[in-house]
Amino acid sequence: MLWRTHVLGGAAAGLLVSEPSAAISAMAVGAAAALLPDIDSPFSQVGRRVFPAAWILKLTVGHRGVFHSVLAAAVVAAASCFIPTDILPPALMMKAVFAGYLSHILLDSLSGGTYAFYPLPARVGVSLVSTGGFLEKIVLSPALLIAVCWLAVVRKMYLL
Repeated sequence: MLWRTHVLGGAAAGLLVSEPSAAISAMAVGAAAALLPDIDSPFSQVGRRVFPAAWILKLTVGHRGVFHSVLAAAVVAAASCFIPTDILPPALMMKAVFAGYLSHILLDSLSGGTYAFYPLPARVGVSLVSTGGFLEKIVLSPALLIAVCWLAVVRKMYLL
């Protein structure tokens, strides 16, 4: 998937797990967390920012391996609650990071699959959507944008 699709998926996931009073922050955290699994690709948005590390990870563990797993999502989410920030309370930060990270794994499972249950060697997914292809750009991304807008409105209504 393209990074834009992952950001939309992560934003939707962050909104799904948020409390109404923290919806915007949880949406932003989920969107950012959705980019993290691609740290193992030097050509990704996050990989370009940590270029040497991304190349080392790609050469040692490969793309869509351990970093595209529920195990990695849990580790990153657990680590996120130790980040000193006033954006979200630690428990909600952990939920938003976990949800955003998992959204990436779920979306990538639609375009060939991932080793979501690493260290088990089974690849999980289908080849339904090609990265940057018609279905992603014309169907999936707009659907995720609509979902984000709808969830944001629903969360905002709870604040009134």
